[in-house]
Amino acid sequence: MQQQQQQPAAKPKKKIKVVRPVNGIDQEVEIEVDADSGPGWGPNDKHAILNHAMPRVDGPLKVSGVARYTYDMRPKGMLFARILRSPYAHAKVTKFDSSAAEKIPGVAAVIQGPLTELRYAGAPVAAVAAKTPEIAGDALKAIVVEYEVLPHVVIAQKAAQPNAPKVVADPKEENLQQKAKAGDLAKVEAAFGTADAIVDAEYISARIHHACLETHGVVVDFSGGETATVYASTQGTFTIPKDAAAQLGLKESDVTSVVQHMGGGFGSKFGIGTEGMFACKLSKQTKTPVKLMMTRHDEFVMAGNRSGSWQKIKAGVKNDGTLVALQARQYRLGGVGQGSQAGQPYIYRAGEFYREIYALHTNEDSTVAMRAPGHPEASFAMESLMDELAYKIKMDPVEFRKKNLRDPVYHRQLDRGAKAIGWEKRNPIAGGNPGVLKRGMGCAVGTWGGGGNNACKVDVTIGRDGSVR
Repeated sequence: MQQQQQQPAAKPKKKIKVVRPVNGIDQEVEIEVDADSGPGWGPNDKHAILNHAMPRVDGPLKVSGVARYTYDMRPKGMLFARILRSPYAHAKVTKFDSSAAEKIPGVAAVIQGPLTELRYAGAPVAAVAAKTPEIAGDALKAIVVEYEVLPHVVIAQKAAQPNAPKVVADPKEENLQQKAKAGDLAKVEAAFGTADAIVDAEYISARIHHACLETHGVVVDFSGGETATVYASTQGTFTIPKDAAAQLGLKESDVTSVVQHMGGGFGSKFGIGTEGMFACKLSKQTKTPVKLMMTRHDEFVMAGNRSGSWQKIKAGVKNDGTLVALQARQYRLGGVGQGSQAGQPYIYRAGEFYREIYALHTNEDSTVAMRAPGHPEASFAMESLMDELAYKIKMDPVEFRKKNLRDPVYHRQLDRGAKAIGWEKRNPIAGGNPGVLKRGMGCAVGTWGGGGNNACKVDVTIGRDGSVR
């Protein structure tokens, strides 16, 4: 009797979300894969690129000091530009007289900024182009500006009050504007009744500056012809031609953008910026190349910052470590901008949750992107809360996090990190070290979008004149 061949057991499956192009547009779709599938890197000694030392292409140029940055560019006959900034957090320009500045020998042009109502201290008022940076600085001092000083508010808690001065110009945008909400508040309130421990806390994170070693700036090489070259300290090389062309009155295809090296950006350098707008206008007016690199002071007060945050979070937990309820009221502190902040409970799973997210405006420079915008703020508050909850139920912080993280990748990462730093040797009682010197260990988890995939997308735009943009 022939023995029946045993069929191999079907491998367990799981569903994951990936980004795939659908009709030419990247969309998140759900696919089915083996439950035990993971990165298939193979042996370390078999890789062609990974696990091998690779010299940086730009390494020799940088260590020898010959790498050329935007700051180093100096076309023939180039003028230097400087920006005049508002000394007030909120004011209207009632008088602008640049006649004295224009008479200074070496001054080539003075232009007033597009806004007459300025909403943060440091907002640009005007720009000057001159033969030397020193002459341009002298010209700024010679410009006569009179202001009508208006009420302002720079403290978030005061800006949220009903009688606070209005910050932004948009009549539909109040200082405190709800941007999102999610979850069921009634279910959260009921879930709190099942918790063994509750933590109710506020977390505030300050605005942080990028502090790029090379400040924001551009060199516009334009002499009144039909083409221009713009050297920019930017992360968005391919956004410059369109932005500059609009200011110079040229076709986008006639503007060349050059970024050989950039001295730091960290999310803050996209688009031509106020400095680029001024440089283009000055170059167009003088028909001369113009260099406008922000001073270090300019950089701090008008180049943008990471969004600040103010978060009120209440969470309930079971003694076994299960996060059963979370309620959050989150404020994005973006100055005159919208700010950014990921929603709570961030990457963790809560039985029930409810959150409200608000933009809270103040008379401060607008926030811009900075490395994983909106995520460090949310992570800081949530990880601080997780530590407090773990301490309250006397549970190991690593195990507590794993209990409330769905993705097993996080579990592996936490275990590997804990092993690497000797987590088992830590003092399990916070602040329990004897003596004056206190030492401890911490753990946290964060995330950011993106990541590699098997897709490659290229857009080619051809103008009516045959030019390729």
